[in-house]
Amino acid sequence: MYRTYYRPYAVSRKPRVQEPTRTYSAEQVWGAASCANRINDGYYKDGDWLREEGLEPVRTKEPNRDIMRRALDTDGMVTDADIQHGMAARAYLSQSITMKGLRGHPLSDFDRTVGAACEQNEFTNLDRLHMAVIASQINGYEKSRRLEQAMERVDRDAPSLGVVGDKVTAEVEVVKSVHSFQYGCTFITAITSANQAVFFSYRKGVPVGTTLRIRGTIKALRPDATQLNRVKVLS
Repeated sequence: MYRTYYRPYAVSRKPRVQEPTRTYSAEQVWGAASCANRINDGYYKDGDWLREEGLEPVRTKEPNRDIMRRALDTDGMVTDADIQHGMAARAYLSQSITMKGLRGHPLSDFDRTVGAACEQNEFTNLDRLHMAVIASQINGYEKSRRLEQAMERVDRDAPSLGVVGDKVTAEVEVVKSVHSFQYGCTFITAITSANQAVFFSYRKGVPVGTTLRIRGTIKALRPDATQLNRVKVLS
């Protein structure tokens, strides 16, 4: 026999304690994001874990957003250099998004969110979305600046590697490496020892700064780089 139990009253719950609101300037927020990126030597959305068989995982790095929040409320954790670096990232990202719009490129929802975060001059600890976005952008800014500086070495007047269809061999330094889950390969931008820009796909990732000796076939002569096909890494 089944019995139905009627509960004549609702279960009471303790009211959620509201976190006190604290206010921060743009300099404090971008500086704290830069501080987190410096401590982690990069960006970690969910931190980093060391996992050994039979042992409990150990967190070796905190998420950048958590370090950023702690830095905002810890005197002396954020340096003057962090603030300068963070504000430079803010200016760079704001200009990049503005130029993207002026050139007629469509802005994604994420672009608009980054743009809004760049324009904001005052934040509170409850502004979690923009805080998290800013925490993620310092590392992207650094990568973009390193790529721009590397591409300044490209000699636009250097002779071409060859013509379309030629098989060529070159020693190159990887300056950009982006993995595509859609295509299952890594798209690599590199600079040859003769300061020529090349672009190609490869089956696995290659860290930026790696020097490779490659062989491939010229697929296209693009204004920004020579595109290679069927690339093989020789060493």
